[in-house]
Amino acid sequence: MVEKVSRYYRRLFILAIVGYFLGGTVYVLFGGENNGLRFIAAALGSAILMILGELYQFKKDPKLKGEIKILSDDERNHAIQGRAARFTLIITYITLFIIAFIGIVLRSGAISYGAATVTLFLAAVNRVAQFQWNKRM
Repeated sequence: MVEKVSRYYRRLFILAIVGYFLGGTVYVLFGGENNGLRFIAAALGSAILMILGELYQFKKDPKLKGEIKILSDDERNHAIQGRAARFTLIITYITLFIIAFIGIVLRSGAISYGAATVTLFLAAVNRVAQFQWNKRM
């Protein structure tokens, strides 16, 4: 069961990447030059391909949706996801502090203040989320 769900998520990731590149390529081939619209077209291509992949996969294997639900409710997975989220948060903090330090070295106030603002916002969102989850559990 775990392998089947893992394979499903790998396929979905690959479809997202392929859809992103296909959407961007189609936009450029039709003469689009605006980078913002190219990104939107690429994201739209990714979303379309992911939705089609999900519809095909669930039609091919109807039990997969139930297996995903069972696996997502597993306490072991909750612990793993919590540790992964904490590790990601720490790496993001480290990256933002490095960016702020580079801004200080380059004497660029915009980079330093931008990184500090994002860090403070991230910390505030983290604390609010922790407060909410502690209240619910």
